[in-house]
Amino acid sequence: MLLLGGILYYREDWHGYWSVMTYSAVAYAIGYVIAIFFPIESPWFAMAGSWHGELQGGPFTATINFVEHYGRVRGAAFPSEHVAGSVAVLWGAWRHRRWLFWVMLPLLLCMCVSTVWGRYHYVADILGGMVTGTLGFVIGGWVMRKQVSQTRMEG
Repeated sequence: MLLLGGILYYREDWHGYWSVMTYSAVAYAIGYVIAIFFPIESPWFAMAGSWHGELQGGPFTATINFVEHYGRVRGAAFPSEHVAGSVAVLWGAWRHRRWLFWVMLPLLLCMCVSTVWGRYHYVADILGGMVTGTLGFVIGGWVMRKQVSQTRMEG
């Protein structure tokens, strides 16, 4: 979101900028409402006895393990909000800066894999995040179109 939002802001593409922010905000809002009604515990806790060892990765993994041990929220794993926000922004890149879509796509896919590998999410959380992000894009686009048409009627 920072990359696409920064580019749109720098280029003074205000409609594109606010559209992408709206897509993302709507996706996050939908995800938070879903998480209230489906407080799914992440695999980090739910499957703690099933792991055959700690994740290897050096000082970064050790730092993350420390934070996860002492500061992790036990619920709200479904849908993945990281994926939802990123998918909404990815759709925004498709609409407003197509070349950036292709740059961001492999990064998003790596994030999806890493959240499952890192024991933060189940595959269903990732798929739910993709659906939520897409809904954020669709509903956010509707909100932006409604705002633009209302502004034209007032002006």
